[in-house]
Order: sequence, then structure tokens, then C-alpha cells
Amino acid sequence: MNSKTFVTVLKVVFALVLAGAIFTASLSSFTDPSTWRHALLGKEFMKDMSFPRADTLSYTGDSKWDKSSWLFDVFTYCSAYAAGMNHLGYAKFLFFLLIAFMLFLIAYRKQRGKYISITIPIGLLGLVLVNYYLKFAPQAFSMIFAAYFLYVLEQEPSKRNAFLYYTLPFISLFWANIDRTVTAGTGLIFIYIMYYIVDMAEMPEKREKYNSPAILIAFAGAAAASILSPSYISPYTSLVQNFASGQASWLEFIKGGPAEKIQALLLGLYLAVFLFVLAVNERGSDVGRKSELVRDVLTGIIFAAACAADISYVPVFIIITLPIVMYYAYLIFRWGFVWPKQWTETNLVRIKNFLYLIMIPLVLAYGVYKFMEPKKKIYPDSAIAYIMNAKPPKNLFTLINWTGYTGYYLPAYKSMWDGNALRDQDIKREYDIFFKGTLDIAPIIERRGINSFLLPAGTDLETRLNAMGYKPAYFDNNTIILVNPAATQNYLKYINPDKAVDFYDRTNYDRSLAELEDFAVKYPTVKAHELIARMIMERSRKQARDYLENTISDFPGEYPLYNTLGRLYYEEGELNSAVDIWEQSKEPDTATKLLMKTAAARLKKNEE
Repeated sequence: MNSKTFVTVLKVVFALVLAGAIFTASLSSFTDPSTWRHALLGKEFMKDMSFPRADTLSYTGDSKWDKSSWLFDVFTYCSAYAAGMNHLGYAKFLFFLLIAFMLFLIAYRKQRGKYISITIPIGLLGLVLVNYYLKFAPQAFSMIFAAYFLYVLEQEPSKRNAFLYYTLPFISLFWANIDRTVTAGTGLIFIYIMYYIVDMAEMPEKREKYNSPAILIAFAGAAAASILSPSYISPYTSLVQNFASGQASWLEFIKGGPAEKIQALLLGLYLAVFLFVLAVNERGSDVGRKSELVRDVLTGIIFAAACAADISYVPVFIIITLPIVMYYAYLIFRWGFVWPKQWTETNLVRIKNFLYLIMIPLVLAYGVYKFMEPKKKIYPDSAIAYIMNAKPPKNLFTLINWTGYTGYYLPAYKSMWDGNALRDQDIKREYDIFFKGTLDIAPIIERRGINSFLLPAGTDLETRLNAMGYKPAYFDNNTIILVNPAATQNYLKYINPDKAVDFYDRTNYDRSLAELEDFAVKYPTVKAHELIARMIMERSRKQARDYLENTISDFPGEYPLYNTLGRLYYEEGELNSAVDIWEQSKEPDTATKLLMKTAAARLKKNEE
């Protein structure tokens, strides 16, 4: 096999591995809290096939209906209704492939088909960032539309390409009714109009090439289409009006959890690469490229400013600037290395082979990592099932990130604050008070008629509510439902899972155990089974061992029970049994891992 054939094989293998990685990444994370809210809004729209007169989804009072993404709301609801929400990951996979393919076409055209393999590593960094932002949300279509706009605008505005330009107003019309980032399309066309004007001034011979008014018609049509939506001109005005709140959104994003910090780090790395390739480009200001450089720098500045004002423009910024970054990396490689060093095709093939031999295992490892990544429960499925069955008293308070989910599956239970910016902002301030822990929440609870709380397990708010007399009605490892005992009799009277030690009424052991066992029969959860095992263990270790063995047999997926049973075996000196049960656990905790090492060492010593 000669070197050219080998590099072709490597390209095919890389493409297949990349497609596989995109597939696993798409299925591992394809929804976010807004997905369910959009499905809920679409569901309400489809009831009467028109906009509801008011948003009645909150028990705090009616507000204006949020029409800004109504077309996506309907699309999400119809998709969820037809395919099921759990299958929307396949839609993300198709979106991701389409975006990757269009970005490749844009980069291929900008680089005139040369040295694509050299700039692919930068493209991979961009795709990793794309995966962070690509959810089943309006921004998915914004990214697709931005890529399409850029692909069309990279074609010369000649009569031959006129049809492509005439499609932009229609895309803009869809974009305007899906997401407020529609302004990016209009701005991008304007930038390219300026570029082509400067380009003709710099190189008059190009006047004959740019012989069609298509780009001007596309600009006028896209600008008009961008305001043909219920949002009208607000996508433009909000960029200026919300600049201060945009800074607050960035601060909140940077201070987020580990996932947000990694995302911010990757975004910072991408921006550093973007600035670096522009700064060290050696030939960007040559004749014929001066206007090009000005266009690309202007594009970066304008869309960076848009991101500063509104963080939702970040995905669009990545899509628009990624081909630019790849292009200037190509120029640096071409004029900084290939030309002065007089590299031959043989030299280039070796470099390409080397890059593919590095990228293939890296992309494969990323795909495997995404496939093996623990699937965390984002939404309180089991708690929702409890509410459907037990019907705790209204009103229900829950996290803003869960309101779309609860509203979709529990239409009878309205939410307090669901993130609708058109709602009275005093409601948001009241919502925030619940989690700040500095002000008294009792007046808000009374004013809003709140009798039930659906919360993540172990929060400070849960502890405060316990101190106020609220009782647990349901709990699992991730969530807890607390209710007002004055509004219902359906709650746990002897069990309080919020307490680490005295989680049951020690003056009523038998009633506590009976209540917990009854709860576990109706709502079998790992936490309930663990608490039962702990209670039984206080009286009889043998009975606790039997209980754990039987429960694991009935619920083989409850891996924390394996850890507990293994510790019982270990403490009783049954090291082989302990190691065997621990090896079956897919969720060993830190203590279990240490005990496994100790048990293995003791067994090895005994054998010697």
C-alpha cells in the first residue's frame, strides 16, 4: 500500500470514528431544562392551534405568553408526541452531522481544498464546544442556520449563485420564529456586503464576478423576514437594552458547576486560538486578502460583542468563527512552513498520516468516554410518579430547571417561577429568597399558598423546611417531597431521611420500620432499602444480611446495596464473599474501594 492510499484509508477511518463519536455524544446529552418548557408551551399552543391569551402556567398569576420561539415550541411538542422525548437524541445526532458537514464544506471552500487535514484538529476543538451547546433547543436551529448563511455567503454573489442567496430570506423567516439570534443572519449578510464592496475596490477586475444584485436582495429580504415574528424588532433592541444583564449571565456561567467550568475553559482556549491565528497570520494583509482580513476581524468583533450582551449568541459565534480560525491556521501553515521549507507532497503526506494516527485514537477515546459516561438522572421521574399517584396538596414549589418537566407531566400542578422573562420579576426575587437562606420564607409560602416542595435531596432548603415542621411524603437518593402536615395526612410520621443518624422515631421502632417497609413496597427506592437495612442491622446483623441478599435479588440494579452487603461480609470475616459482591457493584464508593484493596491484600497474604 503506497502512502497516498494509506492516507486515504486513514481519512475514511477517521470519518467513521468521528461519526461514531458524534453519535455517542449526541445520545449522552441532548436535552436541557428548556427542552421540556418548549414542549410544554408547544402542547398549550396545539390545544387550540393558536397562541393562548395569557400564560396561566404559574399559580402566582397570569402573564403574557412567550411567543419568541413558538415555532420551535410546536416542533418540540410534535417531535416528543410522535417519537417520544427519549428518542430526541437521534435528532441531535442528525443536527450535529449536518453542522459538521456544512462546516467542512465551508472550510474546504475557504482553503480551496488544500491542507484540510492540517486544520482538522482545530475543527475538532470547535466540535467539542458545539457538543456542549447543541441541545434540543432553539440554539440547535440557530447553529444550523448560521452555518447555512455562512456557506451561502462564501459563494461569490454571481448570477450562478443567485438562487442560494434568494433562500436566505426564507431561512431568516424560520429563524425569527425559532430564536432571537436571528439578528446574526442579517448582520452576517451586511458584513459580507461591505467585504465585497471593499474587495471590488481593492481588485476592480472582480466587478465582473460580482455581477448579481442577489446579495442586496437577500439582505433586504432577510432583514424584513427577521422582524416578521411575534418578537418583531426586540431581537435587535434587546442586544443593547440587556447588555448589563448579559454580563450578569456570564458571571453566573463562570461561577457554575464543574461542567460549566470545563465549558468555560474550552471556550477560553478556543478564543485564545482564534486571537493567536489572527495575530500571527503572515500573509493576511497581502493584496487580495486585506479586505478578507478586515472582514474576518470585524466578524469576530461584532459577534464577540453580541455574545457579551447575550450569552445565547455563543453557539452562533463558534459556528461562524470556526471556519475563520481554520482558514488562518491554513495560511500560517502554508506560508510559514510549506513555502519557505519547500516541502514536497511526500513531506505533507507524512504529516497528514501522523496527524490522523493521533486524531483517530483521540476521537475514538472521546466517543468511548461519552458512551461509558454515567447517565445521571436530570429529572425527578420517580417523584413525578409519586405525585401522579398520591396527589400531594397544591401549590407545588420546585426548581426552575424542573418546572418544564413537571408542567409537561403534571398539568394540574402549576409552578411558581418557570423562567418566563415576561412574568413579574418580583416572583423571581421571591424564588431566589428560598435558596439564599437569609430571609424568612414563611410569608412567601403563605402568600403563594405553597403546601408541597419537590427538591433535590440534601439541600439547605430541605433542612429549613424540616425545622418549620414540613414532613417528608416521598424520598429517594436524588429527590425529596415535603408537605405541609396541616394540608394532608399523607406523609411519613416516623421517618425523616434528612437526618443522618436519628432518621426514625427511636421511641417507636416497630411503627417506624413498618412505615418504611410499607413505603418501600409502594415506592421501591435505593434510599428506602438502605434505611431499612440500617434499621434491621441495629437489631440483627443476620436479618440485615438476609434482607440485603433478598433485596439485591429483587432489585439487581441497586448497586449501593452491594456496597453495604459487602461491608457486612467483610466485618464477619467472609473476605471472598465481600470481594465477590463488591466486584458486581458498578457504583463502588470511596470506602468500598479502600476495603476492596484491603480485602484483596489479606486474601493474597492468606494464600501465601
